[in-house]
Amino acid sequence: MACKVKPFTKGMIFPSSAYLDANFIISTLDVTQSRPVYAHEAFAELLSQGVEILLSSLVIDEVWWGLLCDLNEQVGRGRLTSKKIRSDPESLIGQHIAALERAWNAIRQWPQVRWVPDIWVPSDEQVEAAFQLMSKYNLGPRDSFHLYLAMHASAGCFITEDEDFDRLDGTDIEIVVIKIPT
Repeated sequence: MACKVKPFTKGMIFPSSAYLDANFIISTLDVTQSRPVYAHEAFAELLSQGVEILLSSLVIDEVWWGLLCDLNEQVGRGRLTSKKIRSDPESLIGQHIAALERAWNAIRQWPQVRWVPDIWVPSDEQVEAAFQLMSKYNLGPRDSFHLYLAMHASAGCFITEDEDFDRLDGTDIEIVVIKIPT
C-alpha cells in the first residue's frame, strides 16, 4: 500500500482512528481566533463519525508551545524562544496559563481519546524507526516521531496542516495523511 496524502473535504469519511498533529489541534482550539475554519469543520466531522482520536504527550507538548507562541505574538511580543522565556517567564508563560488551562480542559473533554504509548523513554528500535523515517523522507525530527507514533498505534490516518507531509504521497508508508488547508 502506498501512502496517500488527501486534502480534507467537507463530508469526507474518515477511518476509524486518527492521530492528530499539534498544528491541527491548535487550529481546532483557535484561542487567538486567527485560524481558518477548515480545522473546525474537519474536527466536527471526526466527532460526528465517532472517530477514535489518538494523542501523545509529544503532541500536547507541541500544542502548549504553539499556543504560547501564538498568544505572545498576538500581544506583540514576537515569536517565543527558550532564551526569551528564561528572561521573563512570568509574562511570557504565567500571563497565559489560564488560556493554556482552558485549551487543556477542552482537549480532556473530547470523546473517544486514546493516548498512544509515547517516546519519553524510547527503545532503540523506536528511535531507529523514527530516524529511518527522518532519513528516508527528509522529515524533521518531531515530525518523524509523530509519524512513527501514528504508525505504531495503527492509526487509520494522520491529520495535519504541515506541508512537510505532502512529500509522503505515493511512498511506501502505510498510512493516509489528511491535509487540512491553511
